[in-house]
Amino acid sequence: MSLGDAVNVFLRQSLNVGGLPFDMRTPHPNAVTEAAMREGDEIIRRVKSSGKGRFDSAEDMLADLKS
Repeated sequence: MSLGDAVNVFLRQSLNVGGLPFDMRTPHPNAVTEAAMREGDEIIRRVKSSGKGRFDSAEDMLADLKS
């Protein structure tokens, strides 16, 4: 699809739906997702402050994944 074709598809779809053919609102994650995001941020913070990775070896990582 050429750029011109893509623009035409976008414009036609905009007319069909009466506005932009996608949602412009900021997504609001649910409580479980927010908790997972906070946990990920905390893991990143600890890793950066320790100067090393979360695991000492690949074996430790795999053992953690299996538990």
